[in-house]
Amino acid sequence: MSSLSDNTSFSSSSTPSTSFLATNSHRESLIFDDSSSLQQLECPICNETMISLRQLNQHLDDLHGDTSVDQKDGILNWFKNAQSTIGKQLSKTTPLAKNKLSSISKDLSQTVISKFSELDVGAVLDEQPDYVTKAHWQKESEHDCCSSAGCDKMLNLKHGRQNCRKCGKLFCDSHCQLQMRLNKQAQHDPVDGLWCRACEDCYQSREGYLDTRGVVRTHTAAFVKARHKGLEKAHLEGNRLEKRLEKLARLYATPAKPVISGNPSLTPPLPTLKHRRRASEQSIVKWEDDASVTNCPICGNSFGKITNRKHHCRLCGRVICEKCSSKVSLNLNNCSSESEQDSVGEVRVCRECRTAVFRHVKISRKEYNDEIAKQPHIVLLYQKLTKIRFAIDATLPKFQDMLDMLQNKEIVNQTHADYQLAARTRKELLENFAQFDSISKKINALPKANDSEKREEKIRQQVAVLVEQKKLVEGYIQEASKKRKIDDVKTLKASLDELEIEINKKKKELGELW
Repeated sequence: MSSLSDNTSFSSSSTPSTSFLATNSHRESLIFDDSSSLQQLECPICNETMISLRQLNQHLDDLHGDTSVDQKDGILNWFKNAQSTIGKQLSKTTPLAKNKLSSISKDLSQTVISKFSELDVGAVLDEQPDYVTKAHWQKESEHDCCSSAGCDKMLNLKHGRQNCRKCGKLFCDSHCQLQMRLNKQAQHDPVDGLWCRACEDCYQSREGYLDTRGVVRTHTAAFVKARHKGLEKAHLEGNRLEKRLEKLARLYATPAKPVISGNPSLTPPLPTLKHRRRASEQSIVKWEDDASVTNCPICGNSFGKITNRKHHCRLCGRVICEKCSSKVSLNLNNCSSESEQDSVGEVRVCRECRTAVFRHVKISRKEYNDEIAKQPHIVLLYQKLTKIRFAIDATLPKFQDMLDMLQNKEIVNQTHADYQLAARTRKELLENFAQFDSISKKINALPKANDSEKREEKIRQQVAVLVEQKKLVEGYIQEASKKRKIDDVKTLKASLDELEIEINKKKKELGELW
């Protein structure tokens, strides 16, 4: 008993903080030495019996978290009840220890109450109006089980006890750990809602969860603006080329000088007429020097003296190959759709100038319409591929719904109407997948149209090989670093730098082709 008195005695020279800590430590030791009386806890608001502090805290958060009436008084009453319980256990101590502990407990109680009063819990709760309603929550009982399908766990301290904030059902911790945004009425609000716990069913049933297309944002306004600028530029270029075409038509429509009778030798020879006409054409547009051009600017094919000869476009003056140019008939009225009988001649025009002029003046020339009608083979294959893709995208979700329906209804009879419908849908899907794969292989096997595309494909393959080598070298560097091989690391890093330089060089060449 003297030891207890010594432990509870304090020196008059001790500071207030030291006395408070010593007293608090001794008080806590007394509480934990005899904790059997605190096994039965009661809620300070509804007086419901709890078995542990954790359950009491969870109960306060779930059922009394959104009520601000008498919150402070209820918690203060709980502190007072705990104080009275401790006082009963201390009644068996000596009068001296009892007097000292009661005075310490009184001072501590007044300190806690004053500090807690300063917090103003009710005001804090009133300042937080944004909360999700709990009126639809399932009430707790002693034998609650998890509401998730296939889960028969009892809801206790081991498995946890959570209410889904949307449907209100009780779940264990593992089946109520997803989060979604809810408004005050516990409805899905992806914009202004609060993040709340939700079960798997509510999480998957929210709007947009099964949307395979994702977020859609329209860029039509930006595209229309960019297209408008492009159309203005094309319109100006088309007007300029159209005027040149009219000048060429007037040039070819001008009759040659008449032959002087009785002296045929004064008639200029044919080569001289060609040179005069070429000089007149060059007066309309300046021709590019063919000696400085080695490749066609449109397709990239190299020129040759016999196989791939050089030609000048009469509208832009560039040097182009025969495949990228064609002869266009000239009419005095280029804006009309008259027959070829009114033609005054033909000139060679490149593909780009012909498209710009004829699209601008909307001339229905025979050669232009024929070329437009002849779509490349890859375009036809791609159109078929797009149709099959749309069919697959439309059929696949329906087939998935059919499978879910058959599984829920446990339909295994092949003669059932729903089963046969699902079988036909599956057959249709398999056929579409087979056609999609076949057309994709055909597109991949198409030959390259010109040398530029072949060169581009070759550079892409080289870049892929270099990137693979770079990954291998990086792996070797990591292994050498782990084994402390400093010399090998230096050599490998030098090789890695060379590979990066080569990759950047190839990518630059690839960008120049575009």
